Amino acid sequence: MLKQSVDTAVKYNVSLSQKRKRKPGCKLTYDKMHYCIFCGVQIRSKISRHLTNVHSDEVTIQEGLLLPERSSQRRSKLQKLVNDGNFKHNINAIEKGRGKIVVGKRGTLKSAS
Repeated sequence: MLKQSVDTAVKYNVSLSQKRKRKPGCKLTYDKMHYCIFCGVQIRSKISRHLTNVHSDEVTIQEGLLLPERSSQRRSKLQKLVNDGNFKHNINAIEKGRGKIVVGKRGTLKSAS
């Protein structure tokens, strides 16, 4: 049984995307990656801007744009598209056996002191 788990670990080269260290004096790190559900492009930041500017002809984006700006319904609709794009990328990475898995929420590493 142990041999089988070692063989599958060697077969797959999938890893989790990790958070970078913060710059001195900064509170946040802006290194979260997202993947577009429509074109599959990796976006470092501003995924909602990419969706609204590049894919404004899509029906789901048009429905979201009809909602008022900064409304919870609009944010949840765009967040659902972002999550679906990340899920699609994760499934692709697992099927191919290589790539980075994008997680919804990344924790910080705590040092052992």
